[in-house]
Amino acid sequence: MKTCALVIGHKPHSPGAHNKQCNLSEYQFNHQLARDIAYPLSQQNINVHIIYRDSYRALPAKINAKGPDCIISLHCNAFNQQASGTEVLYYHKSTKSKVLADILQGHLVSALQLNDRGIKPRSTEQRGGYL
Repeated sequence: MKTCALVIGHKPHSPGAHNKQCNLSEYQFNHQLARDIAYPLSQQNINVHIIYRDSYRALPAKINAKGPDCIISLHCNAFNQQASGTEVLYYHKSTKSKVLADILQGHLVSALQLNDRGIKPRSTEQRGGYL
């Protein structure tokens, strides 16, 4: 059985971006999105662990303790309150990550009905590339 870690971006006392139209914080949205993703994955015989971030320092150990085959970190950004869409970041040296990112992007665009901003390669030195 494969294992997937779903990492919730932000936390209750540091909720991240806020969507005025939906009156939801990034944390609230990602919390629900993780549950929405977990169920269909579990139906595909994938063991899902939803991971809440206490601190950036503790996050790698918390994830590694679950021994996941893949990690999906959920975030919503508020660049300029005009940019909108869905994009998936993946590790630039991993062919498997690119394939997974492409599959995930298609499902997210279909489910969320947002602009398709594509998949984006990231190195560990780039924003969003460390995880």
